[in-house]
Amino acid sequence: MKDKLKRLNLLASLAGVVIGAVAVFAIAEWTTNKKLDQYQLSLEQAATISQAEVANLVNLLASGGATEATNKIIIDCSTEERDRFEVLLVQLDTGLSRNELIEVDSLFGRCAATASFRRALTLMELSQKTKSLETLVVQRKQVGPYEKYDQFLTTLRNLIVAEQEVTQYSFAMVYLQREIIDVLRAGETDEEELESLRVEGARLRTQLQKYADSAKQVRTTFLTQHEQVI
Repeated sequence: MKDKLKRLNLLASLAGVVIGAVAVFAIAEWTTNKKLDQYQLSLEQAATISQAEVANLVNLLASGGATEATNKIIIDCSTEERDRFEVLLVQLDTGLSRNELIEVDSLFGRCAATASFRRALTLMELSQKTKSLETLVVQRKQVGPYEKYDQFLTTLRNLIVAEQEVTQYSFAMVYLQREIIDVLRAGETDEEELESLRVEGARLRTQLQKYADSAKQVRTTFLTQHEQVI
């Protein structure tokens, strides 16, 4: 009888150990799953914030704007100077007086490249934000299937390429304007050289418009996908 009680006590003890181990395992698994869910949620929330930041920069590029930080770094000329500069630029092909050449030369340094530099910095920030979003998506996919941003990121990368081309030709136009002004200010006008510069200017404008149109098309697709992903 005593042996039977001992065996029963031993079995009860073993059962208690097993039940305790199962409980510990269950609690540990529940805790791990909970932490994993929290990690997954934090990644998705961070991706949502990053997506909004990316979309904001895309819209700034489309409108010719820039972030507040960029505007503080790249100072633009006044509205009056900008208007005057644009008027003089338009008249470069038709001819400017000596005083007007001096004036446009003076305004050039303050007004000519502002938009291009602001665009370049904004585009650089967009590229950085895109890489941050890509990193978040990769981390989220390590937790489990996550295809939410696949098409969105593909379109975004294509948009960045198109915007880079626009920026490149924007700077090229500025450099060409500088060259034309220098030739005209030299005094002895070389009509053949000026004509060559005008032809190059027409080519650059055509290319700039081409890539601007391309960027617009990709941007439209991107913004549609942005609304769908939200």
